[in-house]
Amino acid sequence: MKFLTPQALFHLLSTDKLRSTGNEQKGRVRSTSRAIGVGRRRLWQKSTSSDWIISLKSKIGALDDERSLKMSIFKVPNKLRKVDEEAYSPRLVSIGPFHSSRTNKHDHLLAMDEQKRWYMLYLLNRTLNPEETLVQFVEAISELKPKVQRRYAENIKFKPQVLSEIMLDDGCFILELFLRSKLKDFGEEDPIFHNAWMVPTLRHDLALLENQIPFFILEKLFNIVVRQFPEHLSCSITDLALSFFYPDLNLNQEAIRMKCSQVGICSHLLDLLHSFYIPTFPETDPKAKETRKFNKCATELVAAGIEFVKGKEDHFLDINFNKATGVITIPSFHIDERTKSLIRNFIALEQSIGSGTQQHITSYAILLESLIRSSSDIALLWKENIITNDLSEFEDVLTFFKSISREVVPMDFNFGALCEDVCSNKCWNNVEKERKKRKAFYLKMKNFINLQIQYQSASIYDE
Repeated sequence: MKFLTPQALFHLLSTDKLRSTGNEQKGRVRSTSRAIGVGRRRLWQKSTSSDWIISLKSKIGALDDERSLKMSIFKVPNKLRKVDEEAYSPRLVSIGPFHSSRTNKHDHLLAMDEQKRWYMLYLLNRTLNPEETLVQFVEAISELKPKVQRRYAENIKFKPQVLSEIMLDDGCFILELFLRSKLKDFGEEDPIFHNAWMVPTLRHDLALLENQIPFFILEKLFNIVVRQFPEHLSCSITDLALSFFYPDLNLNQEAIRMKCSQVGICSHLLDLLHSFYIPTFPETDPKAKETRKFNKCATELVAAGIEFVKGKEDHFLDINFNKATGVITIPSFHIDERTKSLIRNFIALEQSIGSGTQQHITSYAILLESLIRSSSDIALLWKENIITNDLSEFEDVLTFFKSISREVVPMDFNFGALCEDVCSNKCWNNVEKERKKRKAFYLKMKNFINLQIQYQSASIYDE
């Protein structure tokens, strides 16, 4: 088996063979661009000769409809980012163009750039022919360049070759990271797996909406590696990713195994993780979506006769209400700094995609925000093991839930039927009727007392 040294890798990346691959791609892109330009000129040649009209039509003709249909990697909206800046920003490694060290000189991210190249070298040396593998990597990414650019919602200001380098560096880094995590074959010299804080931090960074590369890049590179791998790899790139992220998934092993067979096409790693939280149980009644939250908090519902019980941990979105017993069943949800960031980025993803996508995590956040309005509500749910946390105080958990749906615009609400059932429950209605009776009696007594005071005042005045 051949091995590449760092010097050989540098030399190979500089050879004419790799450059020619890029030049051939540039030639094909230019030819395609010329053909598109000719088609657009023919489309508008019969129109008026007005310079303004021609200019306007040229701009419209330049719009890429395919881009708008396939965008999947977004910048977090400013209104969400300002609520919790740290939840959306990488702490250790930049992935993709948005936070690349080529434009954003963040000192805390620069250190990982060298580690990316080392991981690329290690990944190539896993294969039977590292040099041939590298050539295949470059050819594959060069072919995918136009497809990559269409995945980003923001205009990418990098030159195509620089963007391809980012895809290669980051794709190889992620693949080698996943393989080391899965195969446990990292040596003592590995600075990532021998620092207790680095792997959890990388899980955080790789699950940020702005810190993504298209999933098809990882799939393409993985398929090339598998063909050159000296031993048979029985896992897929999806298996590798889920094995790496498992500690943060808040799902049990059985639930993950069941979902693995149901995962479809994913846009990126965050989208893959998000797909694991899409429930398999039936959608709620669309007629009930006018109700957007509970009208009372947890302590008020308990005072009204509603009971909270911890549900099975198969799926934390599987919240149910038994009308006969008045019991709301909610699976346990663990809150720490990592899950806080993950939930916020799921919501940002759902908000960015917009209509046509079920907003399950957004709905969950809105539901819990309406349920948790004070530390007493947190204490009640904590006592039932529905909410567990690694945060220091209940107040920290309360602050999180109060802000989690701030600036969020829900397109759908998946718990509308459940909220309506709780609000119309018999035991709740009895309490409401009793409350209204007491209120009516209080108003009647207040009016009676006021009349007595007025009568006595008038009598004194007459005397």
